[in-house]
Amino acid sequence: MSNTNINKGGRPWLTEEQKARRKEYLSQNLEPYLKSGLSVNKALREAKIANSEFYKYMSEDRLFGEKIQRFRNFISILVNSALVSHLMDIARRQMGYGQPRGMPKDDVDFLRWFALHSNHTSGEYGRKISDSFFDPDEEIQKVYGLFEFSKA
Repeated sequence: MSNTNINKGGRPWLTEEQKARRKEYLSQNLEPYLKSGLSVNKALREAKIANSEFYKYMSEDRLFGEKIQRFRNFISILVNSALVSHLMDIARRQMGYGQPRGMPKDDVDFLRWFALHSNHTSGEYGRKISDSFFDPDEEIQKVYGLFEFSKA
């Protein structure tokens, strides 16, 4: 009989079912912290989860890692959705379709600032270089002009 599968002390090994339950517990506890924009390290501290256990499961289980990444992308997706909704409203207004629903200027300014400065969205929108923002109406007109030019 081989001794390679015998635990020689320390904690007993977890079964696959126990590991699955533990990963579910970890993801449930990390979800609110990651979705609120905390870094993984801060989320681990807030949830009182050991870095070693978390990164062990991240390296062993691709699906667990993908779930964690979805939690981390949550804010970026929200910002992008709000910006796209605002741009669609501008396009509807410029095409003359009904009254624009609009977004208050303060909300638009905040979204712009957040998209440019947040660690979660700066990859998509870059870092702010100057205080002047582009005029979305002007940008839509430029795109509309390109479409008109291509029809000619």
